Amino acid sequence: MGSTVFASLAPGTAHACALTADGVAYCWGQDDRGQTGAASSSSCSNGLDVVPCNAAPVSVSGGVTFVALAGGGVGIQASFQSPWLLLPFAALFVILALAMFGFYDIQMPSALQSRLNALSNRQRGGTLIGVALMGVFSALIVGPCGGPFLIGALGYAASNGKLADGFLALFSLGLGMGLPLLLVGLGGGALLPRAGGWMSTVKAVAGVILLSVTIIFLERLPALIPPGVTMLLWSTLFIVSAVYMGALESIAAGASGWRRLWKGLGIVLLIYGTVVLLGSISGGVSVTDPLHGSRLLGSAVSESGGAAGSAATAARPLPFKRISSVADLQRELAAAKAAGKPVMLDFYADWCGYCKDYEAYVFPNQAVQQSLAGVVLLQANVTAQNDADRKLMEKVGVFLPPAILFFDRNGHEVRSDRVIGYMDPAAFQAQVRRALAQ
Repeated sequence: MGSTVFASLAPGTAHACALTADGVAYCWGQDDRGQTGAASSSSCSNGLDVVPCNAAPVSVSGGVTFVALAGGGVGIQASFQSPWLLLPFAALFVILALAMFGFYDIQMPSALQSRLNALSNRQRGGTLIGVALMGVFSALIVGPCGGPFLIGALGYAASNGKLADGFLALFSLGLGMGLPLLLVGLGGGALLPRAGGWMSTVKAVAGVILLSVTIIFLERLPALIPPGVTMLLWSTLFIVSAVYMGALESIAAGASGWRRLWKGLGIVLLIYGTVVLLGSISGGVSVTDPLHGSRLLGSAVSESGGAAGSAATAARPLPFKRISSVADLQRELAAAKAAGKPVMLDFYADWCGYCKDYEAYVFPNQAVQQSLAGVVLLQANVTAQNDADRKLMEKVGVFLPPAILFFDRNGHEVRSDRVIGYMDPAAFQAQVRRALAQ
């Protein structure tokens, strides 16, 4: 919700706060000159009544809309990971980011905007319904300013496998956007910040956030865009942002504390961006752990999942055998039963962050590999979410990756030791031992 409070500071959304303050002033009996008259006899008993009329409909409708759209369960989640959708979304976010940087303006046609503004100005009857209509019209007028944040919230909600989390994400968006309106309602407009240079700074930061989301989308397409390329994009974003923050500029005598803080943060961002750049050109694959797998430090993986040299680690991946259908699974289980071997089945997808953590930190761990000695290792890549993938997942009762299933020597799943979500190497090794002991 905190990020949506920040979103409400966008210049266009600040205009919505002004409209709210105007409605609050009317409800308090103030005219446009700030003079106080007789209290209105309408249902607006105080300024706080205005806030639910603006924020609550956005909060509830956003959450309910997501739940309605996500009723298909896995379908919408998987659809939002398709290159045909992620690439256009990435391009859209770049367009929105450039608008935030001031290269051009995105707004409704002036004629339609003027008409909506005129309709909004006529809805001043001193009633809650009138104020709510003002909020609706103002949302249409300033929508392009808050639209990128709404799109970002929708993208997060769609990529999350749980309806409850998606509802809360959209509901929190409405609450966060409504919090500044609450402050305006409390102060009757006195707390509304004045327009100034800070609004340009907010737009620039919002643009950086949009570009970050773009790179996150591209990270979900490793088969199309290699991790080294996305790492290079991260480093470029960090370094260029640091330059704009004044990391390479000297501080003038008498500079404010805010200027010094801004420069200090820029230096930190510049250093981290340089580390990410080194990781991108030396084999690193993760922006959160840029030197993991880097040739600069070797390819060891620590027990805790970080980049470090340790004799307890191994660089080689697990020798999985890929399966893609129910028939493949049944054939491999029958072969393992005949050989008297247990089976581990891993469900993987390119757009699954935890799946990549397993590949990078857990499966290469030497202790984990030793505990899996003698186990038939199967892996189902369900990135495409085609009919065969869905039938296989339905067969074993898996909704989304990551999911790791264990089968005993008779081909029966040990459901009590099924792994859903992420486990660090030590916890996963213990889970493997419990499953194989059955």
